[in-house]
Amino acid sequence: MKRLIRIVTVILTLALSCGSVHAKDLKTIMWEEGALFGRFNFCFKDDPSLTSDFGRTFGDAYVRWYQAKNPRANLKVPASMFVNGVHAGVAEQQKMGTEGCGAVYQNFSHMAQVIGVKVSVNPGQTQAPAHSPPLATAPEPSAAPILLWHSNTGWVQGMCSYQLTFDGQGIFFESETGVESLTLSVDVFDAQGNRLASDMIDTEPFADSNATRTTISYWEGDCEAKRIVIWKAEAVIDGSTVDLLKTGQLHIEESPLKEAIELTVKR
Repeated sequence: MKRLIRIVTVILTLALSCGSVHAKDLKTIMWEEGALFGRFNFCFKDDPSLTSDFGRTFGDAYVRWYQAKNPRANLKVPASMFVNGVHAGVAEQQKMGTEGCGAVYQNFSHMAQVIGVKVSVNPGQTQAPAHSPPLATAPEPSAAPILLWHSNTGWVQGMCSYQLTFDGQGIFFESETGVESLTLSVDVFDAQGNRLASDMIDTEPFADSNATRTTISYWEGDCEAKRIVIWKAEAVIDGSTVDLLKTGQLHIEESPLKEAIELTVKR
């Protein structure tokens, strides 16, 4: 496990060693993720799938996910916070033994799903307490959501152009083709709740590699627009049409813009 911790530490230090410090919230996040990672490794330390390669894959994917989620932030993450969290998590779980290992697995596998890392379907099954939720019910990495946020606003000949960024995050790890197409059906409203337009937003293919993980699309229209409600979202992945709303595979992220248009999903 020490080797695993060192690998993750090196990855975080090298990948995020430039830029300005992203204050308190980032430190807290890194400590909490480190604690979860430490608890997970203690709970399932005897599982053969938890090799040094797993630690390296998880750390690298987490860094890419965080940078994509915060596209305008120039980050310098204190890797020591992650390491401190790892040690704290190990110490905490040592006192508890196998108690809570089922919940740890559920939380960790969810995080792995979000960043696109595959976790064993049933690691360390014999170590988890009987009252824990069934490990086999954990979300599969292939169900990783597509992230969406309002990333920019421009003005074009009396109309506003609202730029939307789509992040295929974990999909390219599992998919042969990535997202071949994606279409949103939307209603657009002003601040008073008046509907300004009903429209469709399409994307180019994306997420078939790390380099094409994200793509952008636009809605152009009335500059009084304050809210875009997505009532239908379909994507073609590996030749199959996926209803992103029914499967919960479309997740709205907070926009970095001060005057961001509100994005919501109508389920």
